[in-house]
Amino acid sequence: MQPPAAYDPKIRYVDFDAAYDGPVVDSGEENVPGVYMEKIVVCELCVKNSAELLGLENVEEVQDQAESWRGYAQHIEEEIAEKDKAIGHLAYTVGVLLDTPVKRPKGRPQLRGPESHEDEIKQMRSQQAKKERAKASNGANGN
Repeated sequence: MQPPAAYDPKIRYVDFDAAYDGPVVDSGEENVPGVYMEKIVVCELCVKNSAELLGLENVEEVQDQAESWRGYAQHIEEEIAEKDKAIGHLAYTVGVLLDTPVKRPKGRPQLRGPESHEDEIKQMRSQQAKKERAKASNGANGN
């Protein structure tokens, strides 16, 4: 992008790369022709001020906020993964406790799984028993 002839090097300029049939600006000096305006090049501050007048938000603030939310979402996903892993370990532990019950003192009820999962636990035990029988029969056959 080529900034205009008279510019402040500390400010960025936006070249809209558009043809413009603009006016001839008088140079203010005798025998010096005016400057014909044919390109639209605007300083960064003018673009920002124009955007504010139109009600547009500062994109940098929105981008920073979006980046912050991305970081938060990643943190939450990691936390969910850790909790899913812990739930898996707990489910396994409950299964082991139900399959190998601990002798309870007299007068105390036997440990049982939640009633809502009794069918699931029965099915899991049945599958484990089938695996053990298959393993035992393979061992008896010399495999």
